[in-house]
Amino acid sequence: MLMRSKVLVRIDRFLVKPVPVAVKMMPDAEMEPPYDGAKKMILVDDVDNRQFLCELVESMWEELPKKKEKNCK
Repeated sequence: MLMRSKVLVRIDRFLVKPVPVAVKMMPDAEMEPPYDGAKKMILVDDVDNRQFLCELVESMWEELPKKKEKNCK
């Protein structure tokens, strides 16, 4: 899902980048890689709590990396 020029992906679990605010909001959350060889991310297990998810995404939004500009040749 593309949201305000940043990508959120959910396949069979919801993982988020371990930016400081996400770690603070979920200090006891498990960390796991989205695929073999990838850096570990935070596993969000409270996916049915819509209010928490909205607060999480809104809180961490500014800490997420900006979309990289592609150079067209």
